[in-house]
Amino acid sequence: MIIKFVVLFFPLFCFINYLFAQSSRTFGLNDSIFYAMKNNQQILVANEDVEIAKARIMETRALNFPKIDFNFNASQYETMSPFMLSDYLGSVYYPKKGGLSSNYAARFSILQYLYAGGRYTSNFKLAKTNLQASEANRDIVVAMVKYEVKKVYYNLLYAKEKYRLWDDEIKAIAKQKVPRYNDWVVELNRERYNAKILLEIARLNFLSKLGIELNTDFDVTGSIEIELKSFDINKLFAISYQYRKELNAVAIQETIDSLSVSLLQTEKYPTITLGGTYELPEINLSKGTKNWAVYINLNLPIFDGWASWARLSAKKSHLKQSGLRKTIIDDTIALDVRRSYLAYEVSKEKLKFDSENLERFIAQGADRKKIFAAKNNLLESKLDVALSYIQLEKAVGKEL
Repeated sequence: MIIKFVVLFFPLFCFINYLFAQSSRTFGLNDSIFYAMKNNQQILVANEDVEIAKARIMETRALNFPKIDFNFNASQYETMSPFMLSDYLGSVYYPKKGGLSSNYAARFSILQYLYAGGRYTSNFKLAKTNLQASEANRDIVVAMVKYEVKKVYYNLLYAKEKYRLWDDEIKAIAKQKVPRYNDWVVELNRERYNAKILLEIARLNFLSKLGIELNTDFDVTGSIEIELKSFDINKLFAISYQYRKELNAVAIQETIDSLSVSLLQTEKYPTITLGGTYELPEINLSKGTKNWAVYINLNLPIFDGWASWARLSAKKSHLKQSGLRKTIIDDTIALDVRRSYLAYEVSKEKLKFDSENLERFIAQGADRKKIFAAKNNLLESKLDVALSYIQLEKAVGKEL
């Protein structure tokens, strides 16, 4: 009986163990960025903005094609005087007739703009530029998300290493059983609780940035130590002006404002329309009743109470604002790059100092407290280097 039970339920036990084994997840830096890009709501919204802009291009392109309509109307009516249905209902004319009557009418129309002062060309260019603006805004959001993910990733590695440092030190002192360290062990145990709180908060911040359930069991892989690099500040300035998406967004907005000015100016130009209509006012082929017309229409705007002038003036002011924003962005980027560069260089010097200080204490056989404090300072310096490095990447707009 026992053997049968084992044989029947052994596959189920294996499957349950497999699920539990797979419940814990591991994230590296690239994995973290991948899931954040996949789940971030701001990126998803930015993607939809791009799709909307693409649809707008298709909509404006359709204005270059003729508009074709077919209308069929079946009516039963009784009229004491002639009247006509609204345009929405087909503009069918009912003559004066006594008594109840029936009517069947059909109309086929085609309309094509021959000239509109460049209005449709400008609309198409504006739609394409709006797509570029949407893509630039999405790139800005993506860059910010990558920066935030790297930040929480390195903060989590730091919190993990900090807790491990406290835990290892407490275990090492417990093995030595040195009485003079008894009070220090109590202090270390208390500080380990703070390190535990820091670790748990860092884990929650990490999961939140990745858009993953906050109760997920996971671990992160990687090292808080990054490769130290040397940069030329002038080259960083050149790279930032090439890759910072904010500059591209401002330039695109300037183009949009310029096209908007051109589009408003087209309202002063005439429009020429070519069209044709074929109508069967009463569908009765034996009578041969039909109406048809081919026409060309010219519309010349003369006066609109200065409304177009006011709109044009407002758009020109927007265009001037775009130029001012570009100057502001230039100054902001220059400040970000210089500030981030200085922070990175100083953090490297601090890391070198703390590393040499730890080596000196170990070589001198210094007190355990001094060595532990030096290890903690070195760990903080590694975090400062990592955070200042990703801040420099953010300021430049490109991974370095």
